[in-house]
Amino acid sequence: PDIEGPDLQPFSSCVQMVREAGVSLGETVAVFGQGVMGLNITQLCHLAGAGRVIGVDIRDQCLDIARELGADITINANRQDAVQAIMELTGGKGADVAFECASGSPEVGLSGGRSLFDAVDAMGQFGRLVQIAFFHDKVNLDPNVLRAKCVKYLFPSGATTADMDVGMRLLASG
Repeated sequence: PDIEGPDLQPFSSCVQMVREAGVSLGETVAVFGQGVMGLNITQLCHLAGAGRVIGVDIRDQCLDIARELGADITINANRQDAVQAIMELTGGKGADVAFECASGSPEVGLSGGRSLFDAVDAMGQFGRLVQIAFFHDKVNLDPNVLRAKCVKYLFPSGATTADMDVGMRLLASG
């Protein structure tokens, strides 16, 4: 339907990000922020075979949708320490992959840089962190924290025609 047409661009970008992050069978993925991009990432990680997809947000309605789209576990970060919960769920190992989709201006309900710091703290050794959201202001991140965990910090490079094709097939199949 025509109403799904505008979804193709952000969805295809998410296809590229999940592919670039190298989400593998059985891995634990944490998705910080369950807005448009986060929900797309959540369902794509589920489809990619992640062993456990953890959705983090502060809005119950978005967390309900995340569960419908494939999140195995959801965490309301206003009610629970997301980092502590992820560490407990993984037996102290941390997430293999984290997607940060919630940074931005707190004036419009986003986390500032809090979700980035939580994502870094929730990462396991040799994990991959994908920065999707744009920051509203400067954020001071200590690269030594990333280095100590050997975290790969990735930024979207832009969807390709192949990603668009995958996105169209997935949308067409429902």
